[in-house]
Amino acid sequence: MAKRILWNADWEFCEHPAGEEACRMPEDGFTPIDIPHDYMIYDTHALYRDSVGWYRKRFTIKRAPKA
Repeated sequence: MAKRILWNADWEFCEHPAGEEACRMPEDGFTPIDIPHDYMIYDTHALYRDSVGWYRKRFTIKRAPKA
């Protein structure tokens, strides 16, 4: 039987200033977030800062056993 999961659950986000090395997998700087998410509003004093944001979601696909 198929299992239903919410697509908006269990997302993570990482932000780095533009020009710096991007977030590396698996755990460098990623934090759990709720979707929808707008990372530019975290610091209202710097709404137009130069940065790069990365989102990720992990899930596992299991194959049905052969009949």
